[in-house]
Amino acid sequence: MNNYNEEREINLVDMFWSICLKWRSIVLWGLIFALILGGYTFYKSNKTIDLETIEFEEEEEEAIDAYLAYESLYEIQADYNEYSPLMQLDANNFYTNVITYYVDNHYQVEYPVVEGSNNINALVQAYKASLKTDTFRDSIATVVELDRKAIPYATELVDLNNMYGDITSTSGADNIITVTIYGSTQTECESLSTLVKETITSQSESMTAQFGEHDITVVSEGIKATTNINLSNYQKINIDTYTSYKTSLETQKGNLSDTALEYVDAVAKSHKEDSEEVETTERSGVSITTIIKYAIIGLILGAFVAVFFIAMAYILSTKLRVADGFERMFGVKILGYIPKETPAKKKIFGFIDRMFASKLNRNKPKLTKDEAIDMIITDIKLLAKQYDVKEVYATGTTITSVSEDVQDYISKKLSNNDVNIYFGESILTSATALEDASTKENIVIIEKAG
Repeated sequence: MNNYNEEREINLVDMFWSICLKWRSIVLWGLIFALILGGYTFYKSNKTIDLETIEFEEEEEEAIDAYLAYESLYEIQADYNEYSPLMQLDANNFYTNVITYYVDNHYQVEYPVVEGSNNINALVQAYKASLKTDTFRDSIATVVELDRKAIPYATELVDLNNMYGDITSTSGADNIITVTIYGSTQTECESLSTLVKETITSQSESMTAQFGEHDITVVSEGIKATTNINLSNYQKINIDTYTSYKTSLETQKGNLSDTALEYVDAVAKSHKEDSEEVETTERSGVSITTIIKYAIIGLILGAFVAVFFIAMAYILSTKLRVADGFERMFGVKILGYIPKETPAKKKIFGFIDRMFASKLNRNKPKLTKDEAIDMIITDIKLLAKQYDVKEVYATGTTITSVSEDVQDYISKKLSNNDVNIYFGESILTSATALEDASTKENIVIIEKAG
């Protein structure tokens, strides 16, 4: 018989179902870790730091200042890249409309006498200024249905410098106003063009009162699809700038201590709370989604830790897990299985335990205690008859778990078939039992799984 402790094999299937039987512990540890990680995330996000009294050494203050400076640049650039209308345009397929206005203030010079002063520059600048007001900006946002955070950049779609348009008329003259309109679609470009012309027209009366009689006329316009490499380069520059700020921010973060990191987080949170444009969901410091995310991570981590320790305990333990393991290890015939004398306590979700237990026991048929004992007696009788055995010795490490009533019942049944069975003591505690076991020819070993 092999040495069980030295040559014991681990059956991975048995180990898997044994771990599954510990599902309550696995769930419990998962919940504990979920509460710890989720709670810590909430605590960190709401931890109050007195920004007025906290002090740092000069070197660390410089590192904090550098980090905050890069963080500000990073956030501004990130905001611009995400919400700027120009950044959202497809540089290979967008629409432009170049509207050229001619402004005539009827100024005349009769040589050699110059009457009055020419106010054409002031008049042109006044019309341009009407396309830069907050009211006009909000009107653009309404026309193209911009996100609330994109409103500050709305006037990018109405360009007075024609950065990405295609000017075909002369723009250098003092009395020329060139307005280039950008749109992601033709309809959008047309709507913005209408808005520009209506705004210019609405200013005519006030401009006349301020600068005198004048005419402002559309000289040319035309909507067309455009591909522009300059816009593509402009977008790339902003994306590269964002990446550069992000890299620098990560580098600066590596130079900060844990206390300094908590400080800069508190500063960022303070700035958000002071801003009138911060949404309600941002005031909490951390979103519910973030807390849930870390709670799920904790749940998975806790379950993994529990499974790891349960598996290690299974591997390192020398306990007999299932009866089949005894049969495989020692090469002896299993005569039968006696179920527990008392039924297991009813537990919540006990059906899950029963399902895993049936898998661990390889779905063996369930027998009552009496049925199992009768099956064992029958096996002993058949073997005794086959090998002409008249005397059997019963022992084992857990033989004391077999009650005297059961022993008497087995003895009586076998004696009726001319087979005598003798029940010894445990071979772990009785030297006599161990000596008898080593001298007997026909032995029945009684062991207990687990």
